[in-house]
Amino acid sequence: VCTLIYTSGTTGPLKAVMITHTNVIWTADTAMQLIQGGPNDVLLSYLPLSHVAEQLISIHGPMAMGACTAFAEGLEQLGDNLREVRPTYFLGVPRVWEKIQAKMVAAGAQNPPLKKKISAWARGIGARFHRNSQAGESGLKPFFYAVANKIVYGKVKKLLGLDRCKLLVTGAAPISRDVLNFFGSLGLHIMEVYGMSECSGPQTLCQPDYFRVGSTGPAISSCELKIEHDEDRDAFIQNLQEAVFCYDRLPAFEKKDDAKLHSIIDAIETRYFRQHPENH
Repeated sequence: VCTLIYTSGTTGPLKAVMITHTNVIWTADTAMQLIQGGPNDVLLSYLPLSHVAEQLISIHGPMAMGACTAFAEGLEQLGDNLREVRPTYFLGVPRVWEKIQAKMVAAGAQNPPLKKKISAWARGIGARFHRNSQAGESGLKPFFYAVANKIVYGKVKKLLGLDRCKLLVTGAAPISRDVLNFFGSLGLHIMEVYGMSECSGPQTLCQPDYFRVGSTGPAISSCELKIEHDEDRDAFIQNLQEAVFCYDRLPAFEKKDDAKLHSIIDAIETRYFRQHPENH
């Protein structure tokens, strides 16, 4: 066993997920190959390391690709630390993106009329490109996109400390389309990821060249997802890694053939998945 992840939101006796060294190594290697990370990359850690996602992003993943991890001074200093570190990959839980959006909207409301018009014009162009960039769309950049990028998007990214970021990710909870579209209209395409502690982290992930708003993307390499539609709309997930259930070792636990795990994802087409609620 490499680590024990105590799952949140459980009732009764504390429950821990046993993550083996094989789980950690396989997941880190697979994830880092998928995002093509390397020794020149920098990540910023600010979430509790008791969560499997933060362990993968801040410890195991950077070790797999030889990258550098910077640790934030605290949530209140996250904005300053982002501008200082300028990470090349950044994972933000929905609440973080929502807070950033709220601050940006409040700051924008103080702008003079001309700046507001320029911002609205640029966001309109960015919104069209955001739609065009999604899987199945044309991928075409609207006219004047380069101009809007130079005078608006580039400056916004620099102010946020995300000007070097190659991949923006959100996970751990559903995020609204409005938030994703807001950042998308400013040239910041946020990718959704889905996973569980029991699966050592990610199971599905969108990519900048293959994503859709409201979807958590296709399964990552070597992971199998089995979808069964029933009255509860459950999705049963099977990970090809070793079993990582702490209760798997208990005599009272009756093993299932497929090591099925219940979740609340629902297929929207053959290779794309999304999380509930419906407004996601």
